[in-house]
Amino acid sequence: MSLAFYYVITQITFGALALTPLIPFEVFGASFFRVNAGIFFLTGCLAWSWLPVPAPTASTVVWGEFVLFHAAMLALAAYNLALWRRKDTPALGYCVTASALGMAAVVAGGFACPVPLSPGWQHAGLAASFAASAWVTGSALFGMLVGHWYLMKPMLPFEPLILVSRVFGLGTIAAAVLFGVNQVGQLLTAPVWALGMAWSPVAVIDLFVWVRLAVGVLAPLGLAYMIVESSRLRANMSATGLFYVAFAACAAGDLVARALLVARHLVL
Repeated sequence: MSLAFYYVITQITFGALALTPLIPFEVFGASFFRVNAGIFFLTGCLAWSWLPVPAPTASTVVWGEFVLFHAAMLALAAYNLALWRRKDTPALGYCVTASALGMAAVVAGGFACPVPLSPGWQHAGLAASFAASAWVTGSALFGMLVGHWYLMKPMLPFEPLILVSRVFGLGTIAAAVLFGVNQVGQLLTAPVWALGMAWSPVAVIDLFVWVRLAVGVLAPLGLAYMIVESSRLRANMSATGLFYVAFAACAAGDLVARALLVARHLVL
């Protein structure tokens, strides 16, 4: 289960961090970026506590994920230091570097996953699923943080909140499409794969599979529509509250998906 926690927290951390450059530094101020960078570093440290240490004989891709994650955390630490050393700089170079390295670690995690999967495409599908989860759940968390700043500073322009809402909405659509593609692929390969090691009659009636679909895929789609509309109508309190619900749904869905990956070898 520790591996599932590592995947989820890593995806949330670097998915949210990747959206930071969308926010204008001059408008939101240094405090917004300092608080968020600190939060992302703490969640990254939490993910690090669950990061498995590769064996000396592990494959290159496994070591690649390990190295990329640590490089991302070093860049994230440098980003935090830069923000505190000079309050007038956004330190975007460090932010972009940490985001790129972190997302590379997320994608590499799909290929390095120690869970036995059917040959070939499933690892690519898992890597894409990891990236989609980072996009959706990360943007939900980032939307919460941005929304809170509007509660503190009501005179902020609404364009950044609208942009983050749309990014979240597009992510939910992409994640839903990818979910369908992965399930079709698993259904097609099920006859030549062991029972319980991908889709099977046992998996179809598994309650947790449907929890993942309902809570982690369908619910965020509906919430995304309401968030986009609330932002468009400049109802920042409604949008922020909905981002809370969306983040809870997405994080719960991701945790169920990664637990099923570890326990049942399902790519959800």
